Amino acid sequence: YPANYSTGSGITGEPTCTRAGASIDACSPGPLRSWNPLENASPFRTAARVKAGASLSGGWRSLGYLVSGTAEHAQGVLEPNDATRYAFRVNADARPVQSLDLALRTSYTHALTTLPIGDLAGGTPFNGLAGNAIDDPVDRGYRTDGIAAFADVPTDQRVGRAAASFAATWRPERWLTARAIAGGEAVRRDDARSLSVTPEPSLPTVTRVEGSTGRDRSVTLGANATASFNLARSLETETTVGIEWLGASRRSADSTIVMTSDGAGARDLLTTHTKPRVTGLIASERLAWHDRRFIGLGVRHDRTTVPEFDATTFVTEMIPPVMA
Repeated sequence: YPANYSTGSGITGEPTCTRAGASIDACSPGPLRSWNPLENASPFRTAARVKAGASLSGGWRSLGYLVSGTAEHAQGVLEPNDATRYAFRVNADARPVQSLDLALRTSYTHALTTLPIGDLAGGTPFNGLAGNAIDDPVDRGYRTDGIAAFADVPTDQRVGRAAASFAATWRPERWLTARAIAGGEAVRRDDARSLSVTPEPSLPTVTRVEGSTGRDRSVTLGANATASFNLARSLETETTVGIEWLGASRRSADSTIVMTSDGAGARDLLTTHTKPRVTGLIASERLAWHDRRFIGLGVRHDRTTVPEFDATTFVTEMIPPVMA
């Protein structure tokens, strides 16, 4: 990283005498000063990363289970920059009768990420590259004038995600298979950022606090049945009919609060909330000859509550390449 030079006081923003000014006798240069904040008072660090996990799996009779958890903490090279994450999972499978399979899947993840201020005119590297040419015990030569006087307050993001699903597969006959699934997911997100700047020593300090939140939930319900028959010795047919329902709730809020040290302030809040719903009917037919050549046709009809989309029907041909 290059050093900062000055023939004046060495403080950014104060008068200095350049070579161009000295050549026309506009000023008298003082002694040459030099200081390198990024090299001599480095903001970087040797980052550490720690991760641990454990899992337990087993079964008893017709029941199987898996329980696992992980924890991780990682640092970035520029403080403050840290990421902490926890994850937990519980799975269970059961076969109460020979023709019925049950499966439960659950998980939860929580993450906290702290990001340093990275703006071009406000991040720590910029404050050092455009900093002072002398060392001082408080700022160590980093720029603190009105252009880059942002407080060292990081951006925080907290995200929590929980998901669960339950599936059942029933085979009452050799030629018939019925499946049903119910699942849901909830995501909670919170972002926060705070910036402070003092334009000039005579003016009040301005603090800007920005926040963003998200609350998203989604649900999936579905069921289908598949029937398979041998139409001939070398020809097999597979027919599937089903229904699927998708629902979601998405909430978001963005807020901005501006305050000054003399008591003035303003607030701006923007919120949105949508609830899309989709219902789909599915049918497909598939033919297999010698279990090597296939041809199929699928139809899906969707109805939705989203005003921008009308009811739609999709038709798909399923013709995989011929196997040699």
